[in-house]
Order: sequence, then structure tokens, then C-alpha cells
Amino acid sequence: MKAGQTVWAWVRHRLTATPVICALLAIAIHNGFAHADLFTVSPFALVVLVIMAALYVLYFLPPVKLVARTPLAPFISGLLYVCGPYIVGLGLWQTLPSSADYPWLAGFYLLYVGQAILYGIRQSSADAKTAQKNKPVAMLTQHFSKDTACFVSLACVIVGSLLLIWQVRNALWLVAIIGLYLGALAFSVIQLADTPQKEEANAVDVISITATGLLVTILVAYTLVGLQAPTIAVAIVAGMVAAAFLGIFFWFLGNPNASLPGQR
Repeated sequence: MKAGQTVWAWVRHRLTATPVICALLAIAIHNGFAHADLFTVSPFALVVLVIMAALYVLYFLPPVKLVARTPLAPFISGLLYVCGPYIVGLGLWQTLPSSADYPWLAGFYLLYVGQAILYGIRQSSADAKTAQKNKPVAMLTQHFSKDTACFVSLACVIVGSLLLIWQVRNALWLVAIIGLYLGALAFSVIQLADTPQKEEANAVDVISITATGLLVTILVAYTLVGLQAPTIAVAIVAGMVAAAFLGIFFWFLGNPNASLPGQR
């Protein structure tokens, strides 16, 4: 696999990208990158790491293996891949979550859950193509209709994005960028409900890439703000990042059957 394909495969694979991005977001939002004492891990962060390890075992490994037992698996995995890493990121900055962090956490969490719910649709589509079953994963699509799963996903994406917009409401240019991401994600989820099965895997991957782009754009913006970059420079760089990710979205609209970079 070429280097560029490897990067895109990492970006669209939320289980790899999301925890790292969420931890970095926690640091960037608190301007942690501008402090020399960063990465002195607090005891609280170590406790959270232990809890995350225990949850990981319960979630993935027998005999419990929650991932294969409950349709609430996407909501549980959000704790593991969003909330835990975010709190660890705060711990690296020697601070605890505060009331100012809760809207960020809720927004990132719901955005992730909105993607995770759709993973069952993607897996069903992949299974149909290969005529075999992958590892058992209990998703909403196994208990409810595709339309219901898309509706719940859409609700999570909308509420999560609105929470993020509320948090950046004083930066109108960033509000506009998040609004564009929200429009792209909402459109994609709505379209997914009527997407033929053979195109579902691509459609879900594009939604994952677009949502990851939203997180990366916020990360870049707050990192530059913490480094005291001029507002115009922050807006330009963040806008370029958003243009790159949204470019993938618009490209896919015209090429729904094309293979995405990094896709096997």
C-alpha cells in the first residue's frame, strides 16, 4: 500500500484516528501545546487509562464481549474512543474535566456515535459482497431497520454538531465551516437511507472521513490559536484543511462507485 493510501486508510478508520484526535483536541482546546510542562501525566489520567483498558477487555474480549451482545455497542464504544482519550488528554495537561469541557465532550461523543451506528450498515454491505460473515458486531441495524439506524445517526450528528457550533460561536468563520460539515454529513446520512447496498460501504466511509475532517479542522484551529497565530492565518489554514476533507465529499458525490484512497 502506498504512503498516501496508508494515511487515508488511517483517517477513515475511526478506531485508530478518533482516540488520538480526541486526546489532542483536549490539549489544544486548553492551549496545552503552548506549555512547557505538557506530558507530565497526572494520577487521574493514569486511573482513566486503567478504566479504559478494563472497558476495552469487556467490550472486545470473551466471555463478556459487549460488542457482540448489545445494540448499544456504538454508545459504549464512544466512551472508549472519545470520552476516555479526551480525559487522558486533559490529564497530560495536568487538569481535570470542568463544566467548560462537557459540551465539547458531548459534541465529539455524539458525532462519533453517529458514525459508529452506521458501521453496522457498512459491515452488512461488506458481508453481502464477500458472501461471508465478519466478526459478530451487535449494531442497531441487527435489531431495527436501516431507516431507523439512519434516523438515530442523523439525530446524533445534528445535536453533536450544534453543540460544537455553540462552543465556537464567537468565531463566526469556524461556525460557518462546521455548518458546512454539518450540511455534508446530514445530506450523506439522509441519502444513505436510499443508497443501494453495493454502494453503502463507500457512502459510510465518506461519512467517516467527513466527520474526521471536522475534528481535524477544530484541532488545527485551536492548536494555532494556542500558539497565538493571527486570526486570519488560523482561518486560512483551517479553511484549507476543511476544503481538503470536503473535497473528498464532493468528489464522492460525482463518483459514488469509485474506490476511496486506502480502501481495499
